[in-house]
Amino acid sequence: MPLPEPQKSITTQINDLDRRLAALLAERTRLLTKAATARQEKRKPLSDPEQERRIWFEWDKAAKRLGLEPRMLRKTVALLNGMAYAKVGARQGPSMDFLLTPKRNAVDIDAAAPLSVDHLLLITTVAAASGQAMQLSPVALNDRTVELVKALNQAGAALSWEQESLSSRAGATLAFEDKAIFAGDHEYTIYLLLALGLGHAGRCRFSGGADLKLLDLGRLSDILSALGARLAPLTPHTPGLPARLESGGRMASSLRLPEDCPPAFAAALATAAWTYPEGLSLQYDADSPVADALADAALVLTMCGIPFKSSPGSFSVPHAEPTVPVAPSLPMDRLISASVLAMPRFINGRARLVGPWPAALPMFQQAQRLLGSVGLDLAIDSTAASVTVLPWPERLCLTAPDMTLAPLALVLAAAAPGGANLDCGSDDIFLSQAIEFLEACGKPHSVEGSLIRMDHGFDREHSIRIWSAPSVEFALAAALLAFVRPGIRLANPGVLTAHWPSFWNLYNRLGTPVRSLLPQHKEPEHEPEQKPRRRIRIE
Repeated sequence: MPLPEPQKSITTQINDLDRRLAALLAERTRLLTKAATARQEKRKPLSDPEQERRIWFEWDKAAKRLGLEPRMLRKTVALLNGMAYAKVGARQGPSMDFLLTPKRNAVDIDAAAPLSVDHLLLITTVAAASGQAMQLSPVALNDRTVELVKALNQAGAALSWEQESLSSRAGATLAFEDKAIFAGDHEYTIYLLLALGLGHAGRCRFSGGADLKLLDLGRLSDILSALGARLAPLTPHTPGLPARLESGGRMASSLRLPEDCPPAFAAALATAAWTYPEGLSLQYDADSPVADALADAALVLTMCGIPFKSSPGSFSVPHAEPTVPVAPSLPMDRLISASVLAMPRFINGRARLVGPWPAALPMFQQAQRLLGSVGLDLAIDSTAASVTVLPWPERLCLTAPDMTLAPLALVLAAAAPGGANLDCGSDDIFLSQAIEFLEACGKPHSVEGSLIRMDHGFDREHSIRIWSAPSVEFALAAALLAFVRPGIRLANPGVLTAHWPSFWNLYNRLGTPVRSLLPQHKEPEHEPEQKPRRRIRIE
């Protein structure tokens, strides 16, 4: 009779679990490193906020089910993600970092503000779907804009761009059946294409770049099914594109969005709902992130004469015929405008941006509160927004706004001459990114829970290390902080030009009057005609 196996000690059991856990962490790190490497090769940030949000969504569900402490778990997940990002950095070898040493002269900016990219994409979609003429200017023609234009043209739109403008020619008709459309690398593009494709019966094939191949489109399956469609992946074990959209079934006129519905997809559905036979009514949790995205859609629907009803937790759009303005007056880009208007706080001077500042939108109200809290008096009228520089508060106390403006709040706090406190709220990912940035540029600070306390000035003995911006917003914030902390070493300056292609050109011109935030186009130079060569015959 075999003897019973001796009972393992608790330490031995933990060791067994840790060995398995280490193997799982190695595989997790490999997959996240693969995704981050693909983004880095395209000069994009290592981290993808939407991907990190989806990852945390699953951890959060597990924490509630298993009784784990969410805050500590969130910090653990941020550290695990950091392991993968650090591995990408180690692979890059010698860094060709970008040294941020801007001119210290006071800024003098009086220019038209580039249009909001998100609103631009939404109204371009409406113009293409309705076949109406439209012209937009000034436009920061970045990758997101160009990719959507090309994708819609593959479906039959008549869109074009030139220098600072984008236009739609009247009379074009969209058709998705049996089309093969390349959606580029940005998720907003594929969400808009899917939302439009739902209103067309038939099959359509979508392909995309590395980012969209890794995008988890499976979580849209319940929404698509309710709307009479199915998205079938064409490559085994690939969560995203290529995929085939099969649509034309009975569409529900009302659906509830799941908790993990991407806000951009909610905005896309609301923007395309007027093309559906019975329109569409969306229900969602009133405090869901989709609320802000639907506010963007509401502005565009109003501009195009498309009726809708909105209340907390509900958004309904009937079948309708839009009337797209020939020259829509879109809001200015919130990230670009808030950052430009903040420049005088760092280096003095003046800044005035021509264009609509929609003060009624909650996201622009956040920007106005942030600027006001650091001593910038924002003046808004029907044609422009400008700031007057007032004294700094004696001790600055800020709460980080949403992720678009949180890095700007961080560097404003870091620049405050009397020191500052920044409350990062429940966003532990931003907290860890903020701490890493402050350490890289030698800013004395301490952390208490979600609160970062910053002392006056910088540690001038600190050797500034090379830093990779985790997002466009962080890269732009670092460029502003360099006015008071020159010498910041940015490893990935291309991440900023992906959103604002002419930024570094503007940055180098800030010591002189700036009258345009977009590329400066030179007149073609005409070379003098050369006299025809003479053939000399030698006897």
